[in-house]
Amino acid sequence: MDPVRFINQVAAQGAQNLRAYETHIAENMRNSDNMDELESKFTSQCAQTKVMIQEKANQIVNAVIPYYPNSWDPNYWEKRQYYEQLAEYACAHIDHMDDQFDGTFSRLKNLFQRLSTWIRNKVTQVYTAVKGFFRGAVNRIRGWFS
Repeated sequence: MDPVRFINQVAAQGAQNLRAYETHIAENMRNSDNMDELESKFTSQCAQTKVMIQEKANQIVNAVIPYYPNSWDPNYWEKRQYYEQLAEYACAHIDHMDDQFDGTFSRLKNLFQRLSTWIRNKVTQVYTAVKGFFRGAVNRIRGWFS
């Protein structure tokens, strides 16, 4: 499959999944008075969201890296230029997923106030881990041509 089309498809799936998770989390938090059940569901959803985001970003990274040319290739510079353009395109999509994640997190933040301090700390840890993962994915792609 064409890598640009694949990146678009993966990013669109990631955005759709993120919106679905946000809706599901918000509905659970609004419709539940049982804090233990709510915190259990919320922790599970956060973990699923983190895994999904990591999978999507990894798919994008793995779609790009094979296009890095071998130095002995007679068309090295031409292929490297294509790789750099593809890499920047992929990084822009990962950055966009990062922005979408920030938006999701900020929209749900006022709902988090109902949760215990322990769960809020876990949510912050998930948020920090995902933010770090986005930076790591971008750095892995850019690292190939720096």
